[in-house]
Amino acid sequence: MHVHAAAEVNSRNLRIEDWISRLAETDITQDYRRGWDAALEAVRLWHQDQAKKALIQARKSRFPKNLEREADVHTKSAELIGILSPDDV
Repeated sequence: MHVHAAAEVNSRNLRIEDWISRLAETDITQDYRRGWDAALEAVRLWHQDQAKKALIQARKSRFPKNLEREADVHTKSAELIGILSPDDV
């Protein structure tokens, strides 16, 4: 029984490796690229909105430092989103 289970795991690992290598060889289609760009734009806008919300809350808070830091993180994230590429995945 153990030999059969080990053979099955090895077989499964080979299938996964084949799938990964085939996936790496495929070209990025225009549809995929449009979807990728749309997703990145949505994430960038979300981070910008979160930064704005945090700054508004910071103005109303007695202890604004944490909220200002949160806004900085969201601002930097929005900036860094633009450098991601489908090749990074």
